[in-house]
Amino acid sequence: MASLADLTPGQKGKIIKLSEDPNVRFKLISLGLLPGDTLAVITCAPFGGPQVIGHGDQLQFAIRKDVSRHIEVELCKA
Repeated sequence: MASLADLTPGQKGKIIKLSEDPNVRFKLISLGLLPGDTLAVITCAPFGGPQVIGHGDQLQFAIRKDVSRHIEVELCKA
């Protein structure tokens, strides 16, 4: 499995597992991320900066790479 940080712009992934760290897990769940949800990487900032993630039809947010490494995903086939 890969983490969300491994995906490149245009790729989609289905959340398999969230972090075991309770602080990170709480942050991800408060963003509305749950196992089974599909996320799309819209763009990535250069030099390891944040990723812009699409969740659902209209929700987009930026997430730091060190946090997105805590989201285990399965790559969705296009």
